[in-house]
Amino acid sequence: MLRNRVWLCALLAACGGKIGADDVVDDAAPGTQGPKDGVRPATLTKGCERAPIHSGVTPLRRLTRVEYDHTVADLLGDETAPAKSFPGEEKLLGFDNNATSDVSVASSALVKSYEAAAEELAYKAVESLPALMGCAAAEISSDDCARSFIDSFGLRAYRRPLEPAETEKALAFFSESKAKYGVKTAAQMFVQATLQSPFFLYRVESGNGAPNDEANQPSPYELATRLSYLLWSSAPDTALLDAAATGKLTEPSAVAEQARRMLSDPKSKRVVHSFFGQWLDLEHVRSAVKDAATYPKWNAEIPRLMQRETETFIEEVIFQGEGSLPELLQGNFSYMNRDLAEFYGVSGPRGATFERVSLDPKQRAGFLTQGAFLAGHAAPRQSSPVARGSFLLDRILCSPPPPPPPGVVTQIEDPDENSTTRERFAQHRAEPACAGCHQLIDPLGFGFEHYDGVGLWRTTDGPQVVDASGEIIDTVDLDGPFTGAIELMEKMGASTQVQDCVVKQFFRYAFARGESDADTCTLAGLGAAFAESGSNFRELMVSVTQSDPFLFRNTEALQ
Repeated sequence: MLRNRVWLCALLAACGGKIGADDVVDDAAPGTQGPKDGVRPATLTKGCERAPIHSGVTPLRRLTRVEYDHTVADLLGDETAPAKSFPGEEKLLGFDNNATSDVSVASSALVKSYEAAAEELAYKAVESLPALMGCAAAEISSDDCARSFIDSFGLRAYRRPLEPAETEKALAFFSESKAKYGVKTAAQMFVQATLQSPFFLYRVESGNGAPNDEANQPSPYELATRLSYLLWSSAPDTALLDAAATGKLTEPSAVAEQARRMLSDPKSKRVVHSFFGQWLDLEHVRSAVKDAATYPKWNAEIPRLMQRETETFIEEVIFQGEGSLPELLQGNFSYMNRDLAEFYGVSGPRGATFERVSLDPKQRAGFLTQGAFLAGHAAPRQSSPVARGSFLLDRILCSPPPPPPPGVVTQIEDPDENSTTRERFAQHRAEPACAGCHQLIDPLGFGFEHYDGVGLWRTTDGPQVVDASGEIIDTVDLDGPFTGAIELMEKMGASTQVQDCVVKQFFRYAFARGESDADTCTLAGLGAAFAESGSNFRELMVSVTQSDPFLFRNTEALQ
């Protein structure tokens, strides 16, 4: 096993994966002018225009497993996704990229995974040494080739130019290794060491402002990195690095221009899949357990197809359709292949390829009437108004219900052919200890009673016709009765509370932390911009790049 005696990240092992202020480079990289002082993002609303910068805290962020895999794929062309075998990430506020100190610590198991992955990636990277080093075969042993390789690979791996001292240190290590083992092994050891450096594994920022400023500016290279991981879940491309090097990321408008360029690239689909997949718990359906006798059409393949259905629908709406929240909530079409269409009882697709399918507008509207949500939030033998209603309160309205009181039995009563789901769940609101929460939860969930435990449309439940009437209470602009999911989706598609919740959820994902009082103006501004755009999700992503937490950084430690 090759081990780096010079750059191996003792910091990770010794400090549990945390990097403190003393571990961050003090000198800014070349091209250190960020967005000019006094330039305010366009997303601030009345009452905030002349307020101080509201950057909130800027936590140190470690690459997630998804980001790691995309980064090594773009850096080395390796598509094996080694991070899938890394220890799982803990979720906080619904997302796995939360950078609070108690979540982002690198365990010893993770450090060992980094080492093993770096060794394997470096071994494969040197299979074509001229391609890796960017030199002709006859030149790969020269000092000029080694220096050029170290600087170019370091720039892409660290997302900034190497400091002169870093280059010289690496070159000395490379030369010593080459003399002992040959150029191929030297290149392998350099790549292996680089992939274990905190400057690769973490998005280290030093900023441009004075160390004691409450908020200062990230360097252009740091802005380029923020853009690339926000919109691509990967490292900056050549165009972004060139923009940073030539001072073309000095204005918010230039940042927005780059963001729009990046959103036109297929790599932006990665972030859409990651955000919506976690926000909507799309993988939850993959672990759903269903009773075969109750649902004979259910099989091991259906959950995977349901997840893909919703992912494809969201991707098409955002990149090919209107890209709006109303269309996501109310679109009466979907994407299916033959097997999934047969499961739903829909005609159209005849093969394994997913195709667009028009749906009955009286039965289906948007991702919340698709199987991934409906089957993923249901019991093994019946629907679950509680699971569905709780999800809506938490993820769509940002008003999560409190957990059940201690000692309360939460097990669902078994289905009875002589009663309906609504009748069985009526006890929740009859119990004084449960009534307060369930009068919020259950009436929302009852709106989905036309869909059984695997998401199939039904008109009867047990001995009675389905009653899908419900009522919404204690909201900003949704209160009142409704009947069925279609009417509920119409109300949600026009709701300011739902719009603001989407903004808040993407804020949490984009900045890897929860919101605080310091983010009030930012959230208000993003919400106003989102509404003005017609709730266009692509425009929300651009608006985030114009916000204070994106264009500035707070040097205060994360509490």
